[in-house]
Amino acid sequence: MNWTQFLSGVAVCYALYYGLNLLYDLFRARGERRDSGQAEELVIANETAPVSVGVPPQGGAPADEGTTMEPTARTALSSGPLQSTGGVDIRQLFALAQADVIQYTKAIPY
Repeated sequence: MNWTQFLSGVAVCYALYYGLNLLYDLFRARGERRDSGQAEELVIANETAPVSVGVPPQGGAPADEGTTMEPTARTALSSGPLQSTGGVDIRQLFALAQADVIQYTKAIPY
């Protein structure tokens, strides 16, 4: 038996299996008749009202409900101070890796 015959046999078995599954599903669906009143319907109720969120003014007093606040550079929220050790170029990275100064988890292909 060569590979062509083996793969042809596997393909025929799969086609036969899926064809029988398809016929079984078609005959099973034909025997099951649903009434239109028994159809399942998923309803998701939206019980929460939308809330307008804004940045409070500098004075600390709450803003009026009807006013919209446009964020400016002074009132925009910050993500916090940025901390970084600095960047290195690729040659310095390879030099640091060869000197075992940095820790890396995979081998770097040269």
